Amino acid sequence: MKEAPNDLYRRVADWLVAEVPPPPLPNTGNFPVISGYNSVALDSVAPGMAGARMSFLATEENGVLTLSAIRLHAPINANIKVTDPFFVILPRNGKVYAEPAVNGFRGELTAPAGAAVDFFTGRFVILKWDPAGALKVAFQAVESTPGPEQVTSVPTWIHPPPATGVIPLVSEMV
Repeated sequence: MKEAPNDLYRRVADWLVAEVPPPPLPNTGNFPVISGYNSVALDSVAPGMAGARMSFLATEENGVLTLSAIRLHAPINANIKVTDPFFVILPRNGKVYAEPAVNGFRGELTAPAGAAVDFFTGRFVILKWDPAGALKVAFQAVESTPGPEQVTSVPTWIHPPPATGVIPLVSEMV
């Protein structure tokens, strides 16, 4: 086959590579949006994200969804960095909207272990919102690095708590 005329082998190989879709971007998976406070787990987005989440406030009125106070929460044991996040709009029926330039943010955002940082302090408005639909958040890249060392010792009480239910404040670490 490699000896095919007119460089046929290379052209067919290039064509097949071009037809293979790229792997999916790291994403949250579909989640419903409720009016009020929303918290979306980022555990499945990438390794090392267990305990990470994104939170926001949502209001819906007349087919317009508004998200505000969008925050990124790092897990207690890892620093996380997200690059070029964007919302994917998944209506109950019809076309999925995955337009990073329209529904996203350019740049990197890093949250130190155990901290919450502002993802976006303004209002993110989605027109023609289907309340029976869902969202997901996709990222061009996600990284996780170990956070500060965790305390591995547990307190051992010098004196057992009295029967009154008051716990003494004196303890020692072992």
